[in-house]
Amino acid sequence: MNSNICQIPVAGIEAIANEAGKFNYKDYYLRVLESLEKISLNSITTNSTSNYQKYANTLSATYFASKSSDTVRRALEQSMRHHQLTALMIDEAQHLLMVAGGKQMLHQMNWIKSIANVTGVVHILFGTYDLLNCCHLSGQVSRRSDDIHLPRYSTDNKEDIAEFMRVLRTFQAHLPMVEEPCLVEQYEYFLDYSVGSVGLLKTWLTKALRNALAENATTLNAKYIQQNEYSKARRQQIQQEAQAGEKRWHNEVATVTPSLTNEDVRQPSQTKGRVGKRLAKRDPVGINLDVS
Repeated sequence: MNSNICQIPVAGIEAIANEAGKFNYKDYYLRVLESLEKISLNSITTNSTSNYQKYANTLSATYFASKSSDTVRRALEQSMRHHQLTALMIDEAQHLLMVAGGKQMLHQMNWIKSIANVTGVVHILFGTYDLLNCCHLSGQVSRRSDDIHLPRYSTDNKEDIAEFMRVLRTFQAHLPMVEEPCLVEQYEYFLDYSVGSVGLLKTWLTKALRNALAENATTLNAKYIQQNEYSKARRQQIQQEAQAGEKRWHNEVATVTPSLTNEDVRQPSQTKGRVGKRLAKRDPVGINLDVS
């Protein structure tokens, strides 16, 4: 990267929900180009003017805004190669599948597969459990992809609890308050009311922080935290959807090694043959030396 200032190993965008079940491919290409362009400009600002001029002659999302979708795609493929992009992360990737009909969903995955094959860029899709629909679209798509589950933190797992406490320590250390709050002491409360989701916890603390700063508070105390709790109905809805997704993951994707029971290892019973039929066995051969 020191020798090539235009190199971008990893980039990311957020997929936009389409309108009326019709995906806008040109808009997607332009958004990825804008992401690559923004990262490149940020990395070049500390370099010389000649380096900036060198980059100015490369592809620009603004220039291709008036071009056809096919032209913009070719520009995107060329930009990915130019920046030596290794991986493209797509957040809210379930929006890519918000299309009408199963054939169109298969087309979406083949479209992503095509870009990945042509450019050599790994596409990482982050999203909800709706992405599990991709597993059953086609064998070609399935064998070229892997499913990685990022589960919620569980109150029944000691490792999850320890990791959740570490997350709380990180949050409380980065809160812009005069006095650092002690959130870790209430980890059970936060774990329960966030339904084990760090994303939910972050949103919750952000709302509480906003209220605390509005009142010029010196720390984030229980008052602001409790004021911004998610209602019981919302927590139940979130938990039900999460449990349904987790159940689907374990039933359709997760590989479980079956345990052998006594019934499984029991020797199969000998089946009796037809009366009068000789049993299959090796007859004695050679000279019988037993003369007793």
